Amino acid sequence: MAELDSDPEAGIFGQYPAGKFRAGASAVSFPVLAISEQGGNRIVPQARVNRPGAKLDSTGTKPRSFTVQTVFNNSIAEPDVSSNLPMYPRVLLLLLRLFQSQETGTLTLPTVGEVRCRLQDYTRDERFEERDTARVTLVFVEDNEDSLSRAALAPPSVTATVVRLAEQTQFSAQKDGIWDPSLGTLRERMNELETLMRAPGRSVADVSTIVRAHRRAIESLVATAREESGATGIFGEPRASHTERQLVTLSDREAQAETERTASRPRTKAYVVDVERTSLYEIAARLRQDVTELMDLNAARVADPFDLTRGEVIRVYETAA
Repeated sequence: MAELDSDPEAGIFGQYPAGKFRAGASAVSFPVLAISEQGGNRIVPQARVNRPGAKLDSTGTKPRSFTVQTVFNNSIAEPDVSSNLPMYPRVLLLLLRLFQSQETGTLTLPTVGEVRCRLQDYTRDERFEERDTARVTLVFVEDNEDSLSRAALAPPSVTATVVRLAEQTQFSAQKDGIWDPSLGTLRERMNELETLMRAPGRSVADVSTIVRAHRRAIESLVATAREESGATGIFGEPRASHTERQLVTLSDREAQAETERTASRPRTKAYVVDVERTSLYEIAARLRQDVTELMDLNAARVADPFDLTRGEVIRVYETAA
């Protein structure tokens, strides 16, 4: 196994420490024979009519991948991979078991440094003529998910965007020459929704009612915008007007309102009425929950909170056992 001997004269690569993969509280070091790195940019070519070539749009960089060739043999004497356990097969099995957890970990490689990665593939090769030896090829792919917070992945909040979107839509409608009396009250309606979103107490049911009414009005406005602009839809040709696109965005943003309004509340679950006749007050007392909250939660489901019959399904808050 002369190829694994530490030789200061073997160049910069030979002077770096061994490779290591750490996931959670476990870490395994291994000798590195060769590294192959792949990367690049994500390029989307946009062909243009009657023009050669294409306009190239970049959508970011590709995730880097690293193909690492290593070997596990008990004669390896590198300080960085020495262990009380034999390299073959114990340390090899520990590394493969670590990969089975499917966790993102920290990969440390010579000349590369630390990279947050996850194992994609591995190939294990053992031969009769190489006793107690396994040559392993590992393929890691860079993972940036751990570096992103949930807030970074969340869509813009309803309260922070609906009024501004309404104002932009009104401006675009005037610019495009598309107008409807309902557009004149768009900002006021979004102000009403924003006020309900910020209000304490019983407003979830009111938010749902307002959103349903707004969405019907917006659908009518979209139809008007398409008709007056001659567009055939968001994905059609000719390209839809700014007014139509902003109206659709506004409708999508409003659809988040109920979920956003209840995000700070406990999780809910279905509850099937199991007696012949009862009320939300009795159910609230049985479950030790606030009846006002339950009435707000079920305002769109229950016609009479004082008259519930067996088999009706309502929503209640999850509570600890």
